Amino acid sequence: MFADLLREFSAYFEAGGMDVSAFERIHQFQDKERKLLLQALVGLTQADRDIGVGSRRVMVEQIKSAGLPREVRKDLLGLLKEPGSALAVAAVVEDDRTRDFLLEQVLLGAMLDGHFSEREWDYIENLAGWLGVPTGELAEREAERTFGLSRIRDRQPEVDLLQEVDIPGLDRDIEFHGR
Repeated sequence: MFADLLREFSAYFEAGGMDVSAFERIHQFQDKERKLLLQALVGLTQADRDIGVGSRRVMVEQIKSAGLPREVRKDLLGLLKEPGSALAVAAVVEDDRTRDFLLEQVLLGAMLDGHFSEREWDYIENLAGWLGVPTGELAEREAERTFGLSRIRDRQPEVDLLQEVDIPGLDRDIEFHGR
């Protein structure tokens, strides 16, 4: 949210005032980024396990509440019936910033329950491969996310936001997967 606001302020000042087209481009980028993230996380979840009725209901609510246009929501909801692939996600990533964001979020999503399943790791490796991220770099990124998440867990009482929100798996040790 803060990054979104910074992008909008930057566009405003770079244009020397209100530039509606710059704001529209920012919002289109945000929608695309949210769609990619949800698409990747749905793929990760499907790679990890069969999705039951309860999980499907939660995922439908998350997709509906993401603030995306109707057509985008429809495409994402379709993934719950017919899974997408890591290649389909990677194929629409156009820049390094989006690649890095997406990979970081997928790694964090896989870590929240305290470990990577072999099927999750296969999905992440495939996604990273299609995104052009070498295995060694993927292991470094995983180590960074693991360290960062464990530091947050260790400091949980000091962080107001995390005191208000229960993040499943945050209280468990995180198993480092690096190869």
